[in-house]
Amino acid sequence: MSNGRLGTGCSEFFTHPPSENVSRMNKINRTFIAFYSDNKDMKIKTIYTTLLLLLAINLMSCGSKGPDNALMTPEEIEKSLAKDKKKKAKAGKKAQKESYKHYWSLQTKEAKKSIKKNNRRQKKAARKRNN
Repeated sequence: MSNGRLGTGCSEFFTHPPSENVSRMNKINRTFIAFYSDNKDMKIKTIYTTLLLLLAINLMSCGSKGPDNALMTPEEIEKSLAKDKKKKAKAGKKAQKESYKHYWSLQTKEAKKSIKKNNRRQKKAARKRNN
């Protein structure tokens, strides 16, 4: 027996009050355990409803989206592809026209004249090369 205490080093744990960190951790642990035990049913309900929601979304996406999704004949497929191609070509032409218009709006009057002269000169040179 040292210093009049019972036992060796373990007696300090029982005789001295716990430090602030230990009491804070005990309080946090008690709060977590209470929260966990109170909300165990809520967690199960949440998981259950989430699974039901995902199942409903999955079932809705499996169905056909409309008459366009029905089986199509090869002719109809070719028509729809040609229509899509035509739309893309029209959009491309429109974008090209807009960029051309924007380019010319940025040029000065002298630059426009110079560009036109160069184009004429190049066309003339190309005609001479072909003849």
